[in-house]
Amino acid sequence: MARRRKKESDLDLFLAATWQASAIVAVAGFIAFQWVFPAATAGSPILKMLGVAFKPAGYIVGGIFGMIAVVNFFRQRPVRGLARSDPAREYRPVPIAPDTPTTDQVTKTWEDIRTVFDALQLPQEMAVLEYIDARAHQTDEVPLVNA
Repeated sequence: MARRRKKESDLDLFLAATWQASAIVAVAGFIAFQWVFPAATAGSPILKMLGVAFKPAGYIVGGIFGMIAVVNFFRQRPVRGLARSDPAREYRPVPIAPDTPTTDQVTKTWEDIRTVFDALQLPQEMAVLEYIDARAHQTDEVPLVNA
């Protein structure tokens, strides 16, 4: 059995459109229901009641499409700090503060830490965090490797 394609609704159309299109529809719908439709039906007493009855629809149409315009405005706004349309722009690294340690200093610090833990001769299955936890609880019962 073949699947049917879902028909795209008008709401999906406006959600995919630019925010300016939704804003124009919001303003036009508000103006049409607030002033144009009541003025067009003012000639007949029966139609005048219909024009007055549809007047609140201007707030509904204007509100719905106005909210769609606001949502689309924030969805389509470029994110600050990211390249807009030129992904091949030159990369500019973030400036590093003068007191930041260099890679050599950080590597040396890690090597110093590693030599301290190697000197403790911890078993391979014992994690560093377990050792720190044992030291924090002041227990001197850390098993040593008898190799």
